[in-house]
Amino acid sequence: GFTEPAVAIVKHTIPCGLSERGDLATAFDEALRGDPVSAFGGIVALNRPVDGETARRMAEIFFEVVVAPGFDDETIETLGKRKSLRLLRMPLHMASAPAPDGTGTSWDVRPIAGGLLVQTADCAPVDTSSWHVVTARQPNVQEMDDLAFAWHAVRHVKSNAIVLARDRALTGVGSGQPNRLESVRIAVDKAGDLAAGSVLASDAFFPFPDGLEAAIAAGVTAAIQPGGSVRDEAVIAAADRAGGEHKGRRDAVDVGRHRVEDQRPKPRQDRQQPPLVVRHQVAQRVDGRLARELQRGRDIAAARDAAEDAFLRRQAAGGAAAGGNAAVLAASCL
Repeated sequence: GFTEPAVAIVKHTIPCGLSERGDLATAFDEALRGDPVSAFGGIVALNRPVDGETARRMAEIFFEVVVAPGFDDETIETLGKRKSLRLLRMPLHMASAPAPDGTGTSWDVRPIAGGLLVQTADCAPVDTSSWHVVTARQPNVQEMDDLAFAWHAVRHVKSNAIVLARDRALTGVGSGQPNRLESVRIAVDKAGDLAAGSVLASDAFFPFPDGLEAAIAAGVTAAIQPGGSVRDEAVIAAADRAGGEHKGRRDAVDVGRHRVEDQRPKPRQDRQQPPLVVRHQVAQRVDGRLARELQRGRDIAAARDAAEDAFLRRQAAGGAAAGGNAAVLAASCL
């Protein structure tokens, strides 16, 4: 586990936010920053008893459950005002039946049709001494720290799993896709501008260089993966072409940052964009309606649809020309 105060925000079993910091309140802020939209209605897990300041920050957002080793009186009073919020006190190291292999690990039990799948839990600590650098550039100290953080995080994401991290906080997550390239694209899209300078962890090897190349184009500077593909050499070559490195438990990739900017896709010049100020105004008005819909307890997808529909109806009532133009602008920014 994490040794410093850490906060995870989980939605549908996927960590959409995760951070480790010197204090719990800052860790919560950074975890929320990873994906504030997906965090709505999620579960917050903390590895320290919740203090009053952290509780006040959590109380500003709708969460379903908060799991922590403990809650002080101020926290219970603050979070207890949230009618649908449940507080779950859970020790950091709950006792469970030891696996019979003598390693001291625990059982991981999953239900299947007609029985149970029983296996040892994947909870071994990160051992950086077993990692191998297989490309030209060595990672710096900050990248190594972030790679270890990302490697610990990616084991909790559904395969095909890709996480991006920077400064011991998740910046993007791509999970559950039938191909690894798509998971990279989702993680990069979630990270946005934060992808540049992030590191990447992949729960399995890159079968082709395309996933790594997509990460390089977004500005990712280092990556870690188990390796073992028949095309490992091609993946390593892709990292080296970017001035980088491949490093991991057996091997992983550390991508050089200096050539990344030149490899980023240039914006298309043949697509006419609406005026920026107008687009911002439209987005701001729709998002204001969205906030009101969310306060009524709607889920975020339904709330956004309702907000957009209401906005377009108001524009249509004000005139056909204005309504038609606003529909295009709203569609371009939602």
